[in-house]
This record gives sequence, C-alpha cells and structure tokens, in this order.
Amino acid sequence: MAVDRRRESEGSREEVALPRVSQKTADNWQKYQEAKKAAKKAVAFAKATHYGDVNEKLESHDGNRYLYRLAKNRHRQTEDIETFFGIGDEHGHLPMNRKEA
Repeated sequence: MAVDRRRESEGSREEVALPRVSQKTADNWQKYQEAKKAAKKAVAFAKATHYGDVNEKLESHDGNRYLYRLAKNRHRQTEDIETFFGIGDEHGHLPMNRKEA
C-alpha cells in the first residue's frame, strides 16, 4: 500500500517530527508572523473590495432586483440537494441539471 511505503521511508512519527522542532527559531517565527499578517491584510482588502462592490449594486437603481437575486441564490444553496439529484429518470440516470430535476 502507498501509505505503508511512505511510512517506511519516513520512519516513525517521532523521527520525522524532531527536525521540525529544531527549525523553530526566533527568526523563522518572526517570518511566519509577518507572512500571516500580510495574508490577513490581503484577505481583508479583498473582502472590503467585494463588499464595497456589493453595496454599490444594492444602492443602485436595480438594487431590489439584485437583493432578490442574492436571496434566491442563497435559498438554492440551502436546499436539500438530494431532492434534486437523488431522483432518477426512466432510464435510471441521475439528472445533473436543476431544471431537468
């Protein structure tokens, strides 16, 4: 099995974990913290940009239509998928299209 070969080549869990402990230095930890902060800032910027665009669309003339479209998509995502995909047609094939189901 692939898992057994991998474990044999790596050795025991303790033998593999020991080099990682020795690599945990103050410099490595500081680099990790800086990378983590940069990633958080990038995610926050992307979220702010996305929600800014959504707010602009909601405040526009067609804001109500966009709001109902968002609600409709949210409702579709929360529906039980098995009710659509668990029903087979007369040939026993499962429908993969929401409109066919």
